[in-house]
Amino acid sequence: MVNDGLRTLGEYFEADRAYLYFFTQKGTSLKKSHEYRKEGVKEKIARHERIDHEDFKWFIKALKRSSHLAITDVDQLPVEASTIKSIWKVEEIQSLFIVPLIMNESIVGFIGLDFLHKREEWPSFTEHTLLTAGLIFLNALERKRYKEHLRRSENRIKMLFERSADVIYVSTPSGKILDMNPAGVKLFGFNSLDEVLKTNADELYLNPADRQKVQKAVSY
Repeated sequence: MVNDGLRTLGEYFEADRAYLYFFTQKGTSLKKSHEYRKEGVKEKIARHERIDHEDFKWFIKALKRSSHLAITDVDQLPVEASTIKSIWKVEEIQSLFIVPLIMNESIVGFIGLDFLHKREEWPSFTEHTLLTAGLIFLNALERKRYKEHLRRSENRIKMLFERSADVIYVSTPSGKILDMNPAGVKLFGFNSLDEVLKTNADELYLNPADRQKVQKAVSY
């Protein structure tokens, strides 16, 4: 989705590159997340370290003090921007348009367009378009990270469930058993999990009333 979206932006604005960068390690480095570039255009630098250093301050301040950063001619940047200027020159950039991405009132990264030729002006809707697209990409990436985190958590729980030496089972309030770990199957003398699933949880207790006590304790 993100790659296709960046391609659409790049082609629409006739940019040579369209990209996403995010701050990492408490804001001390920048990492490229996604990039679209025209055929034959070199790849942007993937990562920048120590951006909290004095050399990077002009760029960081420019992102924080404005809703966008529009550079019509990289050669005309001030002396204090010499570090970022040299980086952009290596990337053969002549003009660019960058919009910071904000989450929870903090800048988490930016979306940008690079032009390998000088561009004097951009459509009035450029900022709004990039900001909207950037937020859509940001939300999509956050959802992806959440799903990956959830999957890892489920895998850890599954591993604990299967490897535990204690009996663990899952049942409905009425007692229908939905699952039981291997230790439980073995301890109760069942031949298979399928056999367990045909059993009511009350049958696992010497005194069926004990299950009701467990249910009551768990419900608090």
